[in-house]
Amino acid sequence: MNSKQQHSLIFLHIPKTAGTTLHYIINRQYKSEYIFEVNCRESRNELIRMSEVQKSKIKVIRGHMEFGWHEFIAQPCTYITMLRDPVERVISFYFYILRQPD
Repeated sequence: MNSKQQHSLIFLHIPKTAGTTLHYIINRQYKSEYIFEVNCRESRNELIRMSEVQKSKIKVIRGHMEFGWHEFIAQPCTYITMLRDPVERVISFYFYILRQPD
């Protein structure tokens, strides 16, 4: 492996932890064609089915997901996430739910 090979970024977005802000920062730093968005359970299978050439172009994997997505691409990866005080997070989530339509 080339020691100068660029790492892909894997952003584990935990709800109500300023992850949306980090989402926008990533959008400013990377073109959309280099970002793989995890939106649903099928996203994992979609990534697995990609060709190695397609996977090699991925610079960011992000979404509400668990650890382990680095196993699906060949390039080295760096994980990031945002954390928040648990009580503040629950309060924020509570008010978020109140603002949602039924």
